[in-house]
Amino acid sequence: MEILSLILEIRFSDKTPLIIEDKRQKLAELILGEPPKDKPSDAPKIGMVVNHLKTKTRVVVEESRLAIGVEQSDIKKAKKRLEETLKIVYDQVSYKDSPVSRIGVRTLWVCPWNESFTSLLTSFRKAFYKDNSLLKQASDVGIALTFDDGQAKANYSCGPMKPIQGDGFLVFKGRQLPHDFTFVDVDKYKIEVQRTYDIGDIKKYIANAITYGMDKAKETENLL
Repeated sequence: MEILSLILEIRFSDKTPLIIEDKRQKLAELILGEPPKDKPSDAPKIGMVVNHLKTKTRVVVEESRLAIGVEQSDIKKAKKRLEETLKIVYDQVSYKDSPVSRIGVRTLWVCPWNESFTSLLTSFRKAFYKDNSLLKQASDVGIALTFDDGQAKANYSCGPMKPIQGDGFLVFKGRQLPHDFTFVDVDKYKIEVQRTYDIGDIKKYIANAITYGMDKAKETENLL
């Protein structure tokens, strides 16, 4: 089992400017580690998107929304890069002191399957479904669930996949995926009311969400 993508998304209550114009170029340069080839957009409604190919990191800064995604197979390296990028962005954006309306961490996992895709489908059907006429007609299967532990919620989905399907979830192409695998997508999130988050709070949430997502992926893998 390995991580496919680690994504942090924060939505803010206040509609404040994303980042003042003269800092956009600086932010892009800090994320990339070098001056960007293209000038970041100055339009707040469009926001700015920065892709760092070397570390496979994407940063999206919009009005009242920040998203950072890292695509690395090593969860420790992905977490480290996410936290480093978060600090860079938070030092530059103007809404860092605004209340958060939603914070979520999405973990996408790949659980390799060493037998045929047909046998994976069979195992998946037995683990998650009661046999019926519709299921017998299906050429592919999947499942979506929502969990609520009272503190946070999580959207969970999983299903058997082949590499071409997994590629659709990647921003940066070229990742070598198993021939057959189970894909597990866990988005753990909290809806907040007028609460601010500092970097320390966010790091704790990231760590907790990674553990939660990893546990759900392992649980899925064990069912099969």
